[in-house]
Amino acid sequence: MNKDRVRAFMAEALIVGAVIGAGNLLIVEPIGLGARRAGAALASMRETIERADALDRPAMDAVAARADWVRAMNERSGDAAQVYQTISAVAKRCGVQVDRVQPTPFVPDARTSKGVSGLGCSIVASGSYEAVARFLEALQLEAGFSAPVAIRLAPLQVQGEPQVQASIESMHRSIDLRAIGEALAAAASEEESDE
Repeated sequence: MNKDRVRAFMAEALIVGAVIGAGNLLIVEPIGLGARRAGAALASMRETIERADALDRPAMDAVAARADWVRAMNERSGDAAQVYQTISAVAKRCGVQVDRVQPTPFVPDARTSKGVSGLGCSIVASGSYEAVARFLEALQLEAGFSAPVAIRLAPLQVQGEPQVQASIESMHRSIDLRAIGEALAAAASEEESDE
């Protein structure tokens, strides 16, 4: 009977071993495999994020530089002293003589929305036609968010040289970023309350 008992014990041990082996194959291995796959997927995602961050860094830097430029131009448009200073500097660089700069009222138009204010300028300047053309272009690019509203050119003769006198009416728009941010936040909260 001892032999029968040993055989029964061996058979039971063999069955228990088979059940443990099958459990390992059916339960533990898939969990381990899933964990290894999840770990590999996580590592792949981290690598992708790091690569994307490295690739997007120049784009983000460009966006930040553009935002800084917009902020600077906006500040320049909102300050009469800076507008006048820029007009003088641009005229000097372009070889144009500024005879007069006077403030004029900012006249909102159909495109002017809440949060946009501005400053108008009446400028009388003279120089060669090419110099005045450079001045007008630089004025639009450097004097804040500005645009000539009206330009009148009249021919001049200065010491025998042909020149033009330009009468320029310009508008320099300034954006109230705080008002726009508040309007966007209000619109977003209205959308959320509608949902």
